[in-house]
Amino acid sequence: MTTIPDQDFALITVDDLKTEFNIAATETAWDTRLRRLTRAVTSGIETYCCRKFIARTETLTFNGDGGDRLFVAPPIIIPPTPTITIDGTALVSTTDFFVEKDTGIIRLNGHTFTENISNVVVVLRHGYERAALPGSIEMAAILWAADLFKLLSDDRHGQGSISHGDESVAFTNEAIPGRVLAMIQPYRMIRFGGMTP
Repeated sequence: MTTIPDQDFALITVDDLKTEFNIAATETAWDTRLRRLTRAVTSGIETYCCRKFIARTETLTFNGDGGDRLFVAPPIIIPPTPTITIDGTALVSTTDFFVEKDTGIIRLNGHTFTENISNVVVVLRHGYERAALPGSIEMAAILWAADLFKLLSDDRHGQGSISHGDESVAFTNEAIPGRVLAMIQPYRMIRFGGMTP
């Protein structure tokens, strides 16, 4: 299920779009539509990439599988160090586990993730601080929002093609525009093996 991101976690802001679309900052008539666009493109990009980009703290619950490593899915784990509880027992970060901050993998030292249901709880902060968000992700969100804005404002919205005499022009409504896809593809996470939430 796709969740709609809170405005605080949107990849772009209404002000970003106003700047790109040459809408005066004081003009509020477009704010509702622009806010929807920021949420829609953020949700679309995060769903496609299988990750959240703007830094946040989350509590994740996993099923233990008896192994000694856990793929927590959000890469780019940032301070503070995550806390891990297995079967209600808290682990010590300096001796019981270590974190591969760029891969989202937590490895245990001398412990295992006991086989059980919902017995592993991880609290971590992950993502990019807004100022460190990759430029290609921000630009992809702006471009996609611009495409959607134009689509919603276009008189031929919903038409597949138009014809005039012997000529015909077909319109494409890609789910994710090609140029946007090219920019976000390198950030897509592929899940395989290990434990997932």
